[in-house]
Amino acid sequence: MNDKIQLADRFESKFLFTGLSCSKLKNEFLLKGLPSYSVSTCYLDSSELDSYHQSLEGSYYKQKYRVRYYNQDTSKSYWEVKKKCGQLTTKSRCKINFNEEIQESHILSQVHYDLRPEKLISKTVKINYRRLILRDIPGFRITFDYDIKFQGYKRTGEFRNTCVIEMKTDRPYTNLPCLNAIPPTELANHQNKFSKYFYCMKALSEDINNAF
Repeated sequence: MNDKIQLADRFESKFLFTGLSCSKLKNEFLLKGLPSYSVSTCYLDSSELDSYHQSLEGSYYKQKYRVRYYNQDTSKSYWEVKKKCGQLTTKSRCKINFNEEIQESHILSQVHYDLRPEKLISKTVKINYRRLILRDIPGFRITFDYDIKFQGYKRTGEFRNTCVIEMKTDRPYTNLPCLNAIPPTELANHQNKFSKYFYCMKALSEDINNAF
């Protein structure tokens, strides 16, 4: 059994950019040579798609189950449970052995007992994207996610010219940061509750009853 790791509670805010504004930001940030990496996430949900419907209905409390690894290296994979109450996010994780063909039962057999879901869950969608680190200091982290691609239910897709700035802080923020490419007033206009899982599942919804 792998040890559970409880990550620090964080307040999370998201800012969505599409079209020309996304392309402009992406080009500016890439030219700066900022640290970056790829993120791969396999989401699991109940047979009733509880996590999906929590986002659809705008629930104050949301919970997601997923396997995540970085830079295509599945040898360092993590089972994660993400709980969100308003803007406050709590994430717990444990390291597992994982590959794309592994069965859900094998995943759960490795998971710390209090990170196991109450309901039977199955794979829904895999999401890949690139992440740039804009700022990373204790208690304050800003990232830029782009090139969002997904696959599931025998389909693939991508969100072209769509990018997300995520801000994670250890306390509620009072003022938005001033990023070189975006003044705080403009950043505020793009604040959004964008969920990669929800929108990728929504894009796949016409085939949602087919097998993964």
